[in-house]
Amino acid sequence: MRVGFDYPPARYQLRRAGEEYLLADTAVKATAIDRLRDYIKTILTATERAHLRAWLAFLADSAREPAKTAADEVAAAKVLHNDFKPLARFVKELQGLVP
Repeated sequence: MRVGFDYPPARYQLRRAGEEYLLADTAVKATAIDRLRDYIKTILTATERAHLRAWLAFLADSAREPAKTAADEVAAAKVLHNDFKPLARFVKELQGLVP
């Protein structure tokens, strides 16, 4: 689906990962979380983990309700909210992985 703005590639990939995660069975979910945990702990630097933590907090907030922003950003905030609201649990689980 094409929207009025383009997601950064990483945000789009996270959204797609969350959508697939919702459809996966329990064993696949556990394996995915284990792999993400390992990646976060062993590959990301402390600075990258801090950025990821902030980014996930932003997405979690966006999932709860659309941001109250300037008029030209309202449509983008609503799309972000609608895209990530169903993924709120996935985003929260990822937040728990980031030390």
